[in-house]
Amino acid sequence: NGSPSVIVNAFHRLSQRIAAAIKHEQIRRNYLFREVEVLSSIHDKYNDSGEGETNYSLLYEKIVNDCLLAHQLKMIYDRVARNELVQIKVNNWIDVTFNLLTLTYGASECLPPVEEPQIVHQKIQPYHSLLMLVNSDNLIQHLPSDCSQAMIRLIQVISPFRCLQALALDADLTLNQVKLLASHLVFWGKASLIYPICETNVYILTSEAPTDISSPLIEEFSNTFPGLFMPVFMGEFSAGLRPLNEHNERFNLSKDMLGRIIAWMLRNRVIMQQHQYILLVCKREIRDLKLETDDVQVIEDYKNQISKHLPDLTYLSESHKTAVINYASTKESEDIEFFMRLCRYFNGRHHIEDIM
Repeated sequence: NGSPSVIVNAFHRLSQRIAAAIKHEQIRRNYLFREVEVLSSIHDKYNDSGEGETNYSLLYEKIVNDCLLAHQLKMIYDRVARNELVQIKVNNWIDVTFNLLTLTYGASECLPPVEEPQIVHQKIQPYHSLLMLVNSDNLIQHLPSDCSQAMIRLIQVISPFRCLQALALDADLTLNQVKLLASHLVFWGKASLIYPICETNVYILTSEAPTDISSPLIEEFSNTFPGLFMPVFMGEFSAGLRPLNEHNERFNLSKDMLGRIIAWMLRNRVIMQQHQYILLVCKREIRDLKLETDDVQVIEDYKNQISKHLPDLTYLSESHKTAVINYASTKESEDIEFFMRLCRYFNGRHHIEDIM
């Protein structure tokens, strides 16, 4: 989850945006002054003059219903409290948007909590994919009239089975255009950044997966996929780490149906992808190995090259690093070059999908 300071700073920026929008509208249309007059009028009308107690519930209801500024401020508060996307037009003119989910849960499973779309854009890679979180047709219908046609073309071809590079070809856009458009879809909660769904992916249950048999999500699953029962799939994904194609041996579903189910479960945070990270260690048999070779000079050259490429693995002692370098330097030249190309990722911070 996002740190408290990040969230507090985000709320501060939201209040600044609201204040700036109100100030702009005050200058443009005398907006704030008119709204204050409405508030005063309602207060004078429904506030008791002394003959009885004021009905504050009625006063509050009338203010929220009849004063546009009060109505929009309440709407912002309610949506923030429910972790929902804030997207309003102050005085039906100035856009104010805010998404707390990207600060608390992250923009997607591929990204940590982020504060601006630009940060998402920097992190997106060509091998990522997009999973729509809202209905594509409804989203297109509610896009602003001046929205870029490129955004519409991208939304129309988005598939969780295809990487962004392939989507760029499908939409006849450049990869950079797709990354920029995708960053906005992800940041504003319209799509999630994932790795393309494929048979070799490994999925596990999330901590948010519903365990109550009466959960509305279980009923929604049954309505979406008639004849199928979500707890059966949940049980399968909690019973060990296996590739998706091995799970399907039990379900015996078509690839298309299984893919739709996986996309639905990812969208509703029932499952998440499990990644494998590589950490370079020095096993005892490598440390104790006696290396013999006829070409000492070649081995020494390879040792020097490998030591330059080896990452700063602080958890390995110098003797263990030396053992790894000695062992790697005795392999075939192609294997050594391949190892030097990849070893900088073997620090436990990069998973296989990223390395590939």
